[in-house]
Amino acid sequence: MNKRLTSLIISAVLLMTAVFTCTASAMTSVPAIGAQSAVLIDAETGEVLLDKSMNMTEFPASTTKMMTALLAIENLDLDDAVTCGPDVMKADGTILELHTGEKLTVEQLLYGMMLKSSNDAAVALAEAVSGNIEDFADLMNKRAAEIGCTGTHFVSPNGLPDDNHVTTAHDLALIASEAMKNPTFAKIVKTKTYTIPATNMHEARKVKNSNQLLTGTGTVQVDGAERPVRYEGIKGIKTGYTNAAQSCLVADAERGGLDIISVTLKASYYDQYPDAIKILDWGFANFEALTIIHKNEAVTHSAVKHGRNSKVGLVPGKDINMTVEKTADGTNYTKDDFTYKTDSKELTAPVRKGTKAGTVTVYRQGQKMGTYDLVTQNSVEESFFYSMLGKITGLWHSIAG
Repeated sequence: MNKRLTSLIISAVLLMTAVFTCTASAMTSVPAIGAQSAVLIDAETGEVLLDKSMNMTEFPASTTKMMTALLAIENLDLDDAVTCGPDVMKADGTILELHTGEKLTVEQLLYGMMLKSSNDAAVALAEAVSGNIEDFADLMNKRAAEIGCTGTHFVSPNGLPDDNHVTTAHDLALIASEAMKNPTFAKIVKTKTYTIPATNMHEARKVKNSNQLLTGTGTVQVDGAERPVRYEGIKGIKTGYTNAAQSCLVADAERGGLDIISVTLKASYYDQYPDAIKILDWGFANFEALTIIHKNEAVTHSAVKHGRNSKVGLVPGKDINMTVEKTADGTNYTKDDFTYKTDSKELTAPVRKGTKAGTVTVYRQGQKMGTYDLVTQNSVEESFFYSMLGKITGLWHSIAG
């Protein structure tokens, strides 16, 4: 073999390695996908499992609305009434046809935005949170930085085309991971259909989730085979499309305790769902969840003042799982490779079961993997003395009053 041919082969190998990276070498082949950039992460820890140009700057289109929804949920009450301003009527593309002066609740606007991907609903929510789009965009960027995004700059709540409105696949995955930890957000994006009741200016509207991995009834071609587009274990979360961004998709799926999030950006219409299916399939084929601490397993305790018991056990509210690579011998890590540190606070009786009272931080060979809430394993009633003291004090105040 001549030197020039050898050099070409080496260059090709290096190029392929640069395009796709993953966490280990003993895996099934990384799938070929059409999206320009993509990533797969552990939904809980954010660990990157697959990377195809995940830090490439891209247009996010309506996947932007994940951040808009998260901020609306964090800053408003779901039953707050929102009166739409004139800017809602400037939004184009997919809309609810909101009118100036129309009144809806935050919850109704969230369902309209996240299921139908309504651009005017995003404007209404942004103005409800911050008063105007510019201030809301600043809030979006501040929150993105808090989450750990490094390649994101938002200028609108809906992702309509703007050269300065950009992100990366990795940043969107981090935003999705943060958002899916919010129970209200997770409930909304898993909802298939929702009816917005009649308002003061419009009859009832029924919206359907645009995510075909959740609501689809047909099939798609995946590597030459017909597959149902609806995906087993799918939990949401958001589609997106503009001419500039092309098809975008953020998807969260969970099987057997393994929760993973895929992001694909700048894919063709035909690749949007097959790409996501391939990536998620690859994740479930090559990784599994290893339970480090079981739900309701006491890992430390809190001291309790004035209680019938002087302390109460603290447990995680759910299994704490770590994503590990599957190998011929089992997994590349075992439970012994993980350690944890706990932190707890003193409580005063009475204490209800399930009260948040501490945290546990899990490490893998010295590397921090995540911090999780601990709650009380049982209730603790007041001691007889303090119970009687409380009754006597209450009686005294009643007589004195």
